[in-house]
Amino acid sequence: MTLKIEKDWAKAERSQPTVFAIMPDDTTSAKVIKPPTFQEMKRFIDGFVERVKVLDYVDNNGKFHYTYMFVDEEGLLKDLPKNAIATKIYQRNIRYQYPNEKDPFCKADEDFHKELRQRGFTVIDRTVGLPNYTKSNPSIAGRAIYFQGYTCDEVDELLDQDITE
Repeated sequence: MTLKIEKDWAKAERSQPTVFAIMPDDTTSAKVIKPPTFQEMKRFIDGFVERVKVLDYVDNNGKFHYTYMFVDEEGLLKDLPKNAIATKIYQRNIRYQYPNEKDPFCKADEDFHKELRQRGFTVIDRTVGLPNYTKSNPSIAGRAIYFQGYTCDEVDELLDQDITE
């Protein structure tokens, strides 16, 4: 089974939960007619699926609302083409969390690694030496699936239903 998609994903309503299949060439991004199963996402992404928590929107009270985007975990390692739309969604998350930082991405990376070390984890940076990656401008490579308007819990619930059926 393949993802059923519609053209013109940008016309989705903000309040209506919508799933988007985002291609790296920026011309074939599309609204998905029904949320995909994990297996459909895996086939579409064509790699190891990584779940990335991203900022969906900030409400009128300044509260951050998060959702998930699914990407190829090894997209950069496989030197897949940059996905500009998925990258903007991913970077928006960091820019809002570190609004006063000159380099919000390096600061976010530093804070994340510090937290991991405090919890007793060893941090291995797999991005060292990648030709198309800099900590100052992280990107998503390859295909992505973005759950706009869904909460993280709602996405988890959809995927849990998929697994138990």
